[in-house]
Amino acid sequence: MRMIAKVAAATVIASFAAAPAMAYVGGNSGVFERPFKNPDDSAELRQGSWSFDTLTWARANNRIPAFNYSGYLFDTNADGDWVYTRGKVDGFGWGGGASAENHTGNGTSVYVSQKVWGTDPPLTGQMQLCRHRASLIPNICRESGLKYSKQ
Repeated sequence: MRMIAKVAAATVIASFAAAPAMAYVGGNSGVFERPFKNPDDSAELRQGSWSFDTLTWARANNRIPAFNYSGYLFDTNADGDWVYTRGKVDGFGWGGGASAENHTGNGTSVYVSQKVWGTDPPLTGQMQLCRHRASLIPNICRESGLKYSKQ
């Protein structure tokens, strides 16, 4: 009986030792509508792209499975407001409050790159593009369509 337990333990160790080299697997990727705009055209994401990192285990080789997006965030309206993006995965909230922002004013752009993750490798991801308005006035946002990590 003790011999069986030792063989099983050795097999498990060998499996984990071999897995990190093969744990990272790329997911789907694509581009956003060009340019991706919010409803009042005060914010644009130009050259926007998205991709998924998928893993067989969370945090293998210090990589976290995630939905990634990036592009140039433009503030296109001289309204005194700033613009931002944020993402979400698998129906969770918008990036836990984290956002990529452009506070530099009308006619300017900043390169943004966000990585949004959940507890498991994400199956879906989504990005939101917004104009931030002060006080109790609602922000003006547009959501991208759902992006899928696997077809």
